[in-house]
Amino acid sequence: MLILFSDTHLTDGSSGETINQEAFDLFADQVADLARKRRASEVRLVLLGDGLDVIRSSFWLDHPGGIRPWSETGPAQERLTLAILGAIFRRNRESLAHLRELGRRVSSRSSVPIGRVSFDYLLGNHDWLINRYTSTRAAVARELGLAGHYVSERFPTEFTSPAGGYDCLARHGDIHDNLNFDATAGRDASSLGDSVVLELLHRLPFEVGRELGDHLAAPEVVTRLKEIDNVRPYPLISSWVSETVSRLGRGDTEVARAASRALARCIGDFLANPEFRRFADRQLTWFERRYLRLLLNRLPRQRVTMVDSLVRLGERMLRSWAILRNRTESEYAPFALAERLPDGRAPRFVVYGHTHEVESVPLGPAEPEGYDRIYLNAGTWRTVWQAADTACGGRHFASWKVMSYVVLYSAEEGHGRHEFELWSGQLRDRPLPAETPEDGAGQLAEPLSVGSYLLP
Repeated sequence: MLILFSDTHLTDGSSGETINQEAFDLFADQVADLARKRRASEVRLVLLGDGLDVIRSSFWLDHPGGIRPWSETGPAQERLTLAILGAIFRRNRESLAHLRELGRRVSSRSSVPIGRVSFDYLLGNHDWLINRYTSTRAAVARELGLAGHYVSERFPTEFTSPAGGYDCLARHGDIHDNLNFDATAGRDASSLGDSVVLELLHRLPFEVGRELGDHLAAPEVVTRLKEIDNVRPYPLISSWVSETVSRLGRGDTEVARAASRALARCIGDFLANPEFRRFADRQLTWFERRYLRLLLNRLPRQRVTMVDSLVRLGERMLRSWAILRNRTESEYAPFALAERLPDGRAPRFVVYGHTHEVESVPLGPAEPEGYDRIYLNAGTWRTVWQAADTACGGRHFASWKVMSYVVLYSAEEGHGRHEFELWSGQLRDRPLPAETPEDGAGQLAEPLSVGSYLLP
């Protein structure tokens, strides 16, 4: 039994909400139950990247020397990366303990010996820095109970299992995303996505807090804005920020002006940064560069409705371009279709993460063998914010926690008839009384508690 999951994005707590240890506890129980019910002969777990998120950390922004993920390799960056990893380990101690103890839990509830339970960790675009230094590889291997070859041979970016096993190829999937993968530099280097996340999305809440100063709404506005990287899809971030500022600022125009000033400063600094130009010139097409600049320049100056119109126009143009190129509705399925195992065969299953969107897409029969091929996306483990379909006009967003994973069976497992399972769950906590309006005006009754609302 092979279980693949992805994008847990465990952080040091300085960015948005991290999924709590209860999800890992539940996952361990579910794996143990599946092993028993499906009469598994082994349990292999593979984390498909972005497990430990070393990019979304305030350590980078607070460093007096201006060290960033894209800075030159050296002792200063190594020490900073180790400090971030240490903070991630402390913040998520119980969650990581559930992963380490999963073998014991599985073997105690099934016929799978503890020696037949293994754990593999691939790298993605938010944890690629782990591979840069021996010390960081050793720290992660030690914390997760991984074998020594992860230190000596580096963390892999691809997992394969031949036809005699699970007949699959799995990877994070970021290599097919030109924003988050620099094809010229490879996976051991930063990308434009790193600078967008760190210098724009992660920096914005702190700049808003600086502008608001001791304003009463500052703590809750800043705390909510730290969720910015959990908004999906990214083009709706402008609407989400606008709704957050309006909703938590209780209509105070000073809060809106402070957010606008902070956004303008972040965007101006970002576009003027030579690293942005270097990344954009290498990773984006001329159209993508112009569209990104146009959108960013409009954000602080235009009404949100105008920005939304630009976003929708860009999305329509990109969809039209995809149709002209005979691309499928699934953005990543064409890449999955082209994947091959080391022996040249087309794998029966291709599994990615990265997109945070659970998918199962038939790829058609392999030739000449004739077996059906399937692309699966393992989704994510984190909070997501999504726009609501509302009849009252404007934008409204709601959030909940998600957790998903893929299970593949060998021919001898799953009672001989199961090939794969794709599990996806959502959990929404009951809203606090402060989130319930007193009347139909849509205003919050009381300020939200920073400590109890977001970070568990």
